Amino acid sequence: MEAGGLERKIKVFRLPDAPLENRITHEVDIDLHQDGDNQIWIAVYTEDGFQAWSSPIYVQAI
Repeated sequence: MEAGGLERKIKVFRLPDAPLENRITHEVDIDLHQDGDNQIWIAVYTEDGFQAWSSPIYVQAI
């Protein structure tokens, strides 16, 4: 869609007919630095298409 030459994009999508799950379990292996803290952030996309980020989670390799 032309947006008046502003080089902007529009993302259009349909929301689901039924509510989505509100819990998820996921495992992923993460390479940790052996020295100091490791900051991990988690990002999710909400049902309406917005992206939400966690605060950093600090872990140490042992």
